Amino acid sequence: MKPHSLGKFLKIVPLAFALIMTMACGKKNSVKGATPGVGTTVMGIPNLPGTTGAQVQQIISSYPCTQGGQRIPEIQLSTAGAAPGGNTTLISGPYNPGSIPGPVTTVFVGKSAFNDVMVVTMIANGTQVLGYNITVSMCSFISNNVPLIIPGRPLSNFMTPSGLVLSLNTTCGIGSAIGNVVMMAAAYQNYPQTQVQTIFAPVACGTTTGGYTGGGYTGGTGGYNGGTWWP
Repeated sequence: MKPHSLGKFLKIVPLAFALIMTMACGKKNSVKGATPGVGTTVMGIPNLPGTTGAQVQQIISSYPCTQGGQRIPEIQLSTAGAAPGGNTTLISGPYNPGSIPGPVTTVFVGKSAFNDVMVVTMIANGTQVLGYNITVSMCSFISNNVPLIIPGRPLSNFMTPSGLVLSLNTTCGIGSAIGNVVMMAAAYQNYPQTQVQTIFAPVACGTTTGGYTGGGYTGGTGGYNGGTWWP
């Protein structure tokens, strides 16, 4: 495959997303969100309440980038659109650059097989939900000597074709952010802009090893592009 002829780049097989979505929608949890208040700042996210900041920091520390990659600068977006459904909420955009000010009441985290991390925070004033802030920490990724995700190649046009499912968790202080995320990697040197697709799934709760709960990926290496795997 020629480096300059890349089409859609899939970091994870879409079938895994379908299985994870089925499991998430089947949960019946009753955990309430965290108590609003001033807390720690992690990944550029201020006011993470209670012990939530420490939990998010532990996730980042426990899941370093695979294949010798490094984290690129965080991507921060926000949306006011949501469709609540009991213990799960579906957000689907539109997504705007920057964040919505206000107290954080609930935190949701998702992770990819390449240890990309996404943190979604619900911003609310009492019972009124103001919106959701999304922070994505992507790992650099080079495939067949093609720099798909690197610090000097910005990612934009954040989209969630099937939305993001936010699910509360009965055992963790944080919930799960589950979804298929598509972004565009900007043109870089001799390489044209390229679509990058990543699937975020629940982070294992109460452990620093493993991968996703409910029978999803457990770390995983390699990648997928047009039906071809590489280690």
